[in-house]
Amino acid sequence: MSNATMHAPGTKIRCTISKVPQAAGTRETIERMMRQDPSNAKALRKSQKARETKNNFYIRGNRIWGARAKCAKIVHVKEGNSWEMTFTPQVGNDMAAISDYISVETI
Repeated sequence: MSNATMHAPGTKIRCTISKVPQAAGTRETIERMMRQDPSNAKALRKSQKARETKNNFYIRGNRIWGARAKCAKIVHVKEGNSWEMTFTPQVGNDMAAISDYISVETI
């Protein structure tokens, strides 16, 4: 069991990227974990609401079609970036998978 998964459920942890992974799947896992930070989640919710109001509706084939704007990339995997989150057993496997690329400390 790695250091990344040895926390009690409900513990606040801070994760810092120590090395950027080459594999796209690992980078996506890190981005998914970074989106659990409350400030990142709030920014995503805010941008989603803004995109809802700016839908591009047009008539095509005598029907109304809508084209939604693409989602903004709020989080970026760069060495030294850090985020805070609450550890839960559900994220244990993801934390173990990315434990070579992050350092975890309790807050």
